[in-house]
Amino acid sequence: MNKIKLLPIMLLSPILLSGCLGFGGKTTSTDGTEVLTNQQKIYETSSFSVAIPRDWEIIEAKDFTSNVPTDTVVAFKNNIKHEQFTANANISMMGLEEKISTLDFAKSTKSKIQESLISYEELSMTDLVILVGGVEKNAILLNFKGKKSAADAIINFKQLYIVNNKTGFTLTTASLPDEDESVVKYIDEMIDSFSLK
Repeated sequence: MNKIKLLPIMLLSPILLSGCLGFGGKTTSTDGTEVLTNQQKIYETSSFSVAIPRDWEIIEAKDFTSNVPTDTVVAFKNNIKHEQFTANANISMMGLEEKISTLDFAKSTKSKIQESLISYEELSMTDLVILVGGVEKNAILLNFKGKKSAADAIINFKQLYIVNNKTGFTLTTASLPDEDESVVKYIDEMIDSFSLK
């Protein structure tokens, strides 16, 4: 029997934090490293870092309302509000009772998501590599769509999963299917920039 307690937190946080402008693309220096544009900034903790749009609102755990899951450590919200849903992202850190693979963590979380969404549809599940303390480590990117209730709009989600030691990290992004192309680019750049320390 699996001892891991996984809650549908990574999915629900973007819905609860509904609320966008962003940044332009990254440029590459002559040595191949990525350089932030003047429309980006780094959000960094002792565990991870991520490049976010400079104009997006940062909501830290101390400012969360009671309906935000406790494993969520930070959220980012587009400063341009949309009447149906505002693009946003959040990062969750979940302590695990035992060491498991990133794939098992992703599968467990995906199962909870399927149970909690109406009209769930998986769009893709991709293996990626991210940096952990300067070392490449496997990660999983799940793209899916769905809605919380029949009255809600369909939302596109992207979740990046990685397990480091006995902590599961999830970067969740959420946006409307017809979201402005520039906002989708900002979301993709956020995912690309995520790294653990």
